[in-house]
Amino acid sequence: MKAGAPQTIALLHAILRERCQISYSEAFAKPDTGALMSEVMTRSGVVLIAWNHSRIPDCVAALPNPPRTPEDWPGERYDLV
Repeated sequence: MKAGAPQTIALLHAILRERCQISYSEAFAKPDTGALMSEVMTRSGVVLIAWNHSRIPDCVAALPNPPRTPEDWPGERYDLV
């Protein structure tokens, strides 16, 4: 786990790796949104990206035919895409 990662994200990652036996990668730094989304588009099934709200619009914009995202991302909302 990267130093300084928020505890809630660290706990989520640990639980998912242990209970769901998912693949896990820290290969992409936050500025690498385009590379991350290119990799995501090669995957089938569900892909969970645990990043800051501020990066979500960039991730969505990298999708083919992206939907609109909120102008201001509500900090307490974790169910918007």
